[in-house]
Amino acid sequence: MGIRLAAVFLVLTTLLSGTLSSAEAEGEITGDVPATGVGIVLWGGGLSAAVAPAVAAKGCTLQSFWVSTDGRLNGYVAGAPGFVNEAFVARFPGGLIPAQTPLVLVCTASAAPAPAPPATTVRRLSGFQFGGQRWSDEILITGDVVVVGDLVVDPGTVVRFAAGDDQGLGNEVAADGFNDADPTRLVSYARTHSDLVVLGKLTAQGTTGAPIMFTSAADRPALADWQGVSFSGDGSVLDGVIVEWSRNGVTPRGAQPGSVLRNSTVRHTMWGCVSGGTSGMQVLDNTISDCGHEGVDVQDGNMVIRGNIISDSNAGIVVLAGSPIIEGNTIRNTGDGIGPTPLRGTPRIGSNVITLAPPTSAQEWRYGTFAYVIFRGGVTS
Repeated sequence: MGIRLAAVFLVLTTLLSGTLSSAEAEGEITGDVPATGVGIVLWGGGLSAAVAPAVAAKGCTLQSFWVSTDGRLNGYVAGAPGFVNEAFVARFPGGLIPAQTPLVLVCTASAAPAPAPPATTVRRLSGFQFGGQRWSDEILITGDVVVVGDLVVDPGTVVRFAAGDDQGLGNEVAADGFNDADPTRLVSYARTHSDLVVLGKLTAQGTTGAPIMFTSAADRPALADWQGVSFSGDGSVLDGVIVEWSRNGVTPRGAQPGSVLRNSTVRHTMWGCVSGGTSGMQVLDNTISDCGHEGVDVQDGNMVIRGNIISDSNAGIVVLAGSPIIEGNTIRNTGDGIGPTPLRGTPRIGSNVITLAPPTSAQEWRYGTFAYVIFRGGVTS
């Protein structure tokens, strides 16, 4: 620091003696502590290690401080290894600095505390919702929800379905020779499990960092904890969504050639993951897995099913009628690839990679004592 800086320090401390009141208690700082830069204060006495927390309380992140003794400045660097401060400790044995010692502080601004994350707003919904709706944050569905209008779901929204239904409404699914023993087709199931029905367009566009989730609210989720998501408005968009632990997965109602499900995940579904029906909807670049009936179902129309990965399911794609385009899909570990055999309708099929599950596969999809079982008679109870 040199003789010149020591002289300046001596002049400043002389001036301070007339302008600063005495520190009254050990470990206290008297004077203006700078947020950044250099300042001079009076120390109330105590260990050198106590200086940093004392000035931090006044907004200074301490880099170092200096004390003038015998015309020389002795420095103490906060947080430095012991050898760095050896000369200082030699001058002040044990690091004890007397009361009324002027200190030159070298400070940087204290880091502002990280803002607390905004509290998540949980909105509980059940019953009819009239007019256009917009959902964000976290939604808890406690009973069947019917949106009479369009629904927009913001990125990052989590829609959880309670494993119950406080509306007590629902209808039975007709027996078809395959699902006859399935308790989830019965009215008793429908009236005790929540459903989401959008009578207009559903727009749910998540992002890679903020997907939209439709999931079970149970601590230990299971297949068919809730019924599924259905929508009626052509032009619906589900992009970057995750749908899991339902009975029916995603179900477009009626003709919807302008609707699309893409870049999404549909999984852990008791029945069909994507029940396309007669919609003509586009199903593009999705990951579809763990489906107790099929990955994608086509009842009629001109659906486009392209670029999906469909796995670990009773069947990959089922076509019962219509002229769907089925191209570029990877279907693996399923009981059937694209079926039934012989194919129905007039599908256009090309460039799909299909790897069936081995005949010894014991995959099953269970609800209570009932299960769909791959390759072994189809059902068990």
